[in-house]
Parts: sequence; C-alpha cells; structure tokens
Amino acid sequence: MRLDAEHGRRSRNSLLLAGVTLASVFTAACTKSWVLAPDPGAGGAGGVGATGGTSLPAGSGGFSVPGGTGGFTGDHPGTGGRGSTCNTTTVGSDIPKTNLLFMVGRDASMSTRLGGNGNDMSRMAAVQSALKPLLEANQNAINFGYLGLPSLVACPSGMACCVNTSQDGFMPPQAGAAFNITGMLTSCPASTAPMTGCTSLNDARPVAQALQMLPDIFSGSSPYGDNQVILIIDGPPGCPTDDPTTKCSAERQAVATFHNNTSRMNDIYVIAIGDDAQNDSCLAQIAGASSADPFPVYDSSSLTNTLKGAMALPLAAACTVEVNPNPYGPGQLSLRLSDHNQDLQIPFIDGNQHDGWSFLPGSGTRLRINGSYCDMLRASPTLKVAVKGGCPPCLASQPLSSCD
Repeated sequence: MRLDAEHGRRSRNSLLLAGVTLASVFTAACTKSWVLAPDPGAGGAGGVGATGGTSLPAGSGGFSVPGGTGGFTGDHPGTGGRGSTCNTTTVGSDIPKTNLLFMVGRDASMSTRLGGNGNDMSRMAAVQSALKPLLEANQNAINFGYLGLPSLVACPSGMACCVNTSQDGFMPPQAGAAFNITGMLTSCPASTAPMTGCTSLNDARPVAQALQMLPDIFSGSSPYGDNQVILIIDGPPGCPTDDPTTKCSAERQAVATFHNNTSRMNDIYVIAIGDDAQNDSCLAQIAGASSADPFPVYDSSSLTNTLKGAMALPLAAACTVEVNPNPYGPGQLSLRLSDHNQDLQIPFIDGNQHDGWSFLPGSGTRLRINGSYCDMLRASPTLKVAVKGGCPPCLASQPLSSCD
C-alpha cells in the first residue's frame, strides 16, 4: 500500500501530536452514544414529545434532518428526527499501520562524542535520548521493532562480528513496543560501559547480515501496512573478516531481495552520523535503492528532526483507512471512532474545516482522518475505526442538533 504523493516520500516536517482525549470531544458536533447494530428508521421512537414546552406531532422529533437521510435512533421522546428509513451496516476496512524497524549500530565509535565536543553526549546516548520520546508518543500509531548491531552478548563459533536475534537486542515490529525497545537500547552487558551508551568493544558493523534477516523479521508483521527500516549508523558497513574485493556486494544483494517483495512498499532510510558514514559509498547505495541519499546528522537537534521526518509517512498511514469493496457509494459512508461500548461519529469535511474525515484525492475507497480525530486515534491503544454504509455522513457544517 502506497500513500499519495502529497504525504511526500521524504518529508522532514516535525509532526506534533495533540494531547486530546476521547472524553474531551464528546461535546463536539456530531456526537452520540451509537449502537453499532443497524439503526432503525429516523423518527420511529419520536412519539408525542415535549421539547421546550412545545407539543410535537407523533414521530416528528425535535430537530430537522434533511429528507431521506435519517439514521438517528429515536430513543428519547421528542428526539426522533425525521426522514425515510436509513439502515446502516458495518463495511470492512483496515488501517495500514506501518511496520517500522529501527536498526541501530552500536559499535565502539558510537561511544565518541556526537558533536566532537567534550561536553556533548555520546552518539549512542544521543540516539537513546532521541528515540525514547518518539517511541512512547507513537507506539500505538506505528508498529515499532528494534535490531541492535553488532551483538553485545555472543556470536557463534567465536565470531566477533554478528547479529544475534535470539539472545540480544531484537524485537520484531509490533504495537506498544516502546518500553521493551527502550530497555534494549539501554541494556549494558558487563563488558560494556553505561557512560558510553552501551556499545561494543570493536567497530564491527554487520549491516549485510542484518539486512539479510529483513524478510524473516517482517514475515510475522501486520500484513496491512508497509515495511520501513531506519538504519542509524556511524561508519562503513562490514566485519573484520570481510573480503575487501567484494565490498558492499552482500549489502546490495540483501537490499535488492528486500525491495523485490512487491506486495507492499519496503523502504530503507539511512541516518548517517559523522563524516565516516556520510562519505561511505556503500551506505549511499543502500539508501539509494529507496530513491534517497543518507540523511546526515551532526548534533542532537538534527538527529531528532531527521527521525521525525523519517516517521512522517508512517504517521500519515496511521490515519488512513482502506475500505473494502462494498455496495455503498462514497456519499453513503460514515466513520466512527469506537472505544469499547461508546462511539464518536467523525464529521465529513465538506468545506475548509480541519477536524473530520475526507477522501484521499481521486479515491472513493481510501479515507483520511484529520485533525484532533487523527491525534486521538494515534495516541489511543483502544480506539478503533468503524466504517458504516447506508446513510450519508454527518457534515462538519451541520448544526450540533442535527447530529445528536
């Protein structure tokens, strides 16, 4: 699944999540405690109600709904609404959350100062500091994973350069992974020093071996979203035993295998810390396979901004809904955020409004949730999106009373 170009494949915009809770918007337009079963006709339970001291004819309700829309259950006297029968059914859909793997080099040179200044933190400590808040803020919107290289624990057959997923620093992409990944980032075996950020004793960077593992790593991830790798590295890939005449051949082959899986979009971002990484031709080839150059990092600020930019597309995907084939036209779909037994209808944006849902340009089956509704969906571990078919959506321009 590929999102539209408007999101930008290499956007570097910083995305801020608003701290909005579900309860804080239950008084906004288009709210109701919904029942997800098919809604009966709009005036059925209106009865002879008294609203504001005015007696109303049977079934007329207390507000006006455009003829033929209906869809609001008349569960209180005098609030039935009017309009022809409008039945809603659940339409199959999914949110294509991105599976994002952070592949972090933790070789000996990652213990050097990030800015070349004795008062600055180490490169590895800067990575730990930058990743922790991003993981915590977005772990419900993106399926995060982690792979540290080289192994800090053990390599087979006495090797000094390997990736050991069974014993050290590995988690496949999954929801709610911030706590576990942060622990792996800051885990220091006895042979390493915490003050350097938990790094290896040598400059081994087994990037080829890590890249070769990608098909297996992503094979168990969510099938709906794209796969993305963010490689954070501070020098040329390789192990001391590598044949110098075949430099980068294994890395190129592994990248090609990863990209040849056309069932979804597979991207690799390379974040290059320091001159050695930024000037390395192999890292340029790895990044170039995804139509980008390595992103240079010089200090803590550029590291944080680069990470946010690399996550822009996955964050956009977290608020994109793919609607399965159904008999309803675009004008007969509505969206709701569902949390346990209570739902919040999302208004359709029919003007210049920012909060609500809209169709992605040129599509009647790909929907985008915008504004505070998107913020809520990204931040919550329990909110789900329910797509209903059979009735027009609530419009952002409608008065509150017509959507109650």
